[in-house]
Amino acid sequence: MLDYTSPLVASALITLLSALVIWLATAPRKVRHLPAGRIWKIWEHKGWGDNIFLSRIEKPYSVIGLTTPTPENGDILHMKMVSGRVGAFQMVNISQPGDPSDMWFADLSWIGYADPDPEAAP
Repeated sequence: MLDYTSPLVASALITLLSALVIWLATAPRKVRHLPAGRIWKIWEHKGWGDNIFLSRIEKPYSVIGLTTPTPENGDILHMKMVSGRVGAFQMVNISQPGDPSDMWFADLSWIGYADPDPEAAP
């Protein structure tokens, strides 16, 4: 049985705990990402701390997001268009400034409409 009151054991425990604290303080933080190809619906992200909005409305389009997790290049963004249809854009060139940790920027590449054309013949 260990005698936790002995100076040798106490010194070893303090050294071990100090190393653990230093490792936790300096370990890189990983941001959890969703799998590539995930579909994001812009209208589902309109709250405090969970928001995606257009930052450039001319080509090339871009968005700013504050979400956890963050998207990956290739993820799809669905957005309601003025016509009432849902447009699909691929998110590319995603970057994260790091502060705040949940903020990201992405350029959008037009894919097409995500919903069927209401005027198309059945």
